[in-house]
Amino acid sequence: MPEDTPMHEVINAQVGGHFDSVYPMRREQKFVGYVNDEGLLLGLEPNALASAIFGRFLCGPCVIIGTVNEHGEETGEDYNLLRNDYELIMRVAQPMLMWRDTIDQQKQVEELKG
Repeated sequence: MPEDTPMHEVINAQVGGHFDSVYPMRREQKFVGYVNDEGLLLGLEPNALASAIFGRFLCGPCVIIGTVNEHGEETGEDYNLLRNDYELIMRVAQPMLMWRDTIDQQKQVEELKG
């Protein structure tokens, strides 16, 4: 997409349709997620990581965007994630990614055996 593409069009393309915003369970975390608003109805794959981060069952891709600028101000614009929010997401993600990798490795071993 061209660099000047409006953010709502970028998010729409990333989540595969119209989107809804979801917020972290703890409001001091300064980020928002965007998910397909019909993900469950469309049968999109459950998103365990987004579900864990936002504390509700979510399906399909999730775009996570920071909500404060480098001065900690909420201006209504989209920003990069703050370092502590990024670290929180990575702490949640790491065990899930390790679990996924373990499952993938088990499948590969079964394929080699079979």
